[in-house]
Amino acid sequence: MAITTLFIGTDIDVPIDISGIAIDDITDISLILRKTKQADIVLTKLGGEITISGGDITARISKTAVTVPGNYQVRITVTDIGGKIRGLNANPARVTFE
Repeated sequence: MAITTLFIGTDIDVPIDISGIAIDDITDISLILRKTKQADIVLTKLGGEITISGGDITARISKTAVTVPGNYQVRITVTDIGGKIRGLNANPARVTFE
């Protein structure tokens, strides 16, 4: 994920770069946006917000998902074919919504 400033009220397609696990071994992936005193925004493959096509992973943040501007922590977890859940480092670890 190389984007650090995003815009509220727009649909955003965000590429997700991962390492440490083969894309073919992923059964689900979650991207969590966390802001202090706000409910987490959770996007998942199983929920349809994250797509895997070939070697590319893309998260779709809908225009109604984020309504409060500010800084959000980014967290990524994946579930592998063995059912193991792994936390991955997000890059960047924070994004700003304006």
